[in-house]
Amino acid sequence: MIEGPIITATTTLYSASLPSLESVFYFLYWIVLRLSGPVTADPEAIRSSVSSLLNSFYISSGLVSVVLLSGAVYCIVRTVQLNTEENRKLQGEGFPEDQESTPSENHPGRDKWQKILEHMVSENSNDRRLAILEADIILDDLLDHLGYQGITIGDKLKSAEGTAFKTLQSAWEAHKIRNAIAHEGSEFEIPERESRRIIGLFESVFREFDYI
Repeated sequence: MIEGPIITATTTLYSASLPSLESVFYFLYWIVLRLSGPVTADPEAIRSSVSSLLNSFYISSGLVSVVLLSGAVYCIVRTVQLNTEENRKLQGEGFPEDQESTPSENHPGRDKWQKILEHMVSENSNDRRLAILEADIILDDLLDHLGYQGITIGDKLKSAEGTAFKTLQSAWEAHKIRNAIAHEGSEFEIPERESRRIIGLFESVFREFDYI
């Protein structure tokens, strides 16, 4: 039979107004005591032990909950950030096949400019002259893009006088060299250093208007 003190402890604790979780802890604690053999138990001592265990359990559970909640919030925030970055890339850059087939709307002359740079690394003077001729074509496109009127590039540059065209003089100087090459052809000798300077003038014009 179960000892009198154990029965008394059981009756006392179960008759008390205990939380359901504390009752479960008490029951498990009582079973452990019972299996360990006949013992006498003080109901208040058992209640104190169970309360201490419950407090430790609550604290541990709270800490684990905070850690898990923090991890869940971080995952949600990071997922939103990654989705936003991916959407921004798709909207700003487009798909690779679109990039290869059409120049960027924000830099209409970029593709042509890349070809000009390829000509400039050549040791052949004809390629460097060709680079200047092609850069002048981009200048013509830019002037049309900016809305300057005229039949020739010279006419369009004249219509730009008095405007906020900061690199207008650079455009004039580079265009005049282009005209000399067009008129004289291969007979027009231009040192490598000078050809790079002229291409630099074109580039300064294109950079001003974010055209390349």
